[in-house]
Order: sequence, then structure tokens, then C-alpha cells
Amino acid sequence: MKIDFKKRSVQLKYRQTLEQQKKRKKYTLEAAITVCLLILAVLLNIFYSDKTSPENNLGADLKFRVIPHIDQVLETTSPFYMGIAIDHNPQPVKIILKTFLQEANTEVEEMQLVVHQMVAESLPNKQSEDYEIIILGKDKTELKRELFNLTDEF
Repeated sequence: MKIDFKKRSVQLKYRQTLEQQKKRKKYTLEAAITVCLLILAVLLNIFYSDKTSPENNLGADLKFRVIPHIDQVLETTSPFYMGIAIDHNPQPVKIILKTFLQEANTEVEEMQLVVHQMVAESLPNKQSEDYEIIILGKDKTELKRELFNLTDEF
């Protein structure tokens, strides 16, 4: 009987060792695949980063340089102003102004003119980039929408 017990314990230990080796191979394979995917992501980022560099991206310039300034000015000058948003996918870049107004009036025209002037003054070096100013009313109704170019006169 003792011999059978010893044989069994040796066999059990051998099986456990084999299972551990299989698990190690599995984890090694998973780690290798993860490393390959990370390297691929870095390489793709390097190759395609030229197209979306900040120097050529109007949306990034607007978002970080102009939009906060526009927000401050409109908060102080317009009592109907609620907020601002930017949508830069797909082109052209869209500046969305949210208001409490029910219908279009002179206040809408003034807000649009202020935004256009501030964008044109803040980004003078851009070459003929299009952007759109959309003014939304109280119930998300579109009061005014107009397409502008950075080279347009105001």
C-alpha cells in the first residue's frame, strides 16, 4: 500500500508541475501579445501624429486659446448667454453657443459678431480655415448658423 501511495503522490506532483508550466506559457504568450500591441500603438501614433499636429489643428487652437476667452466675454456682456461648446469632428469646426433666447434677434447677431471677431483676432496666422458658429435657443432650437473663414473680414 505504501508504494501505491508514494506513486500517487509522485504522479500528482508531476501533474501539478505540468499544469503550472502550461499556465506559465499562457501568461508569457499574453504578455508578449500585450507588448506587441503597445509597440504597434506607439508606432502608429508616431506615424500619424504629423497630420494632427497642434500647428495645423484649428480645433485645438480654438479649444485651448480662444474658447475660454469667448466664454468670459459673453458671460459678462450678454444676459442671455448660457454656455459654449466646440465640435471639431467632422470638419468644419463648430462653435456652439447656448442661450436662453426663444427666437433670433439683434442679441444673436451681436453674439455671433463678437465670437467671429475674437476668433479672427486670436488666430491671424491660419490659412483659410473654415469654422461654423451655431447659436442655440432655450429648447435647443437652432436660432442661427453661419459658416465663416479665418480670412473673412468682419
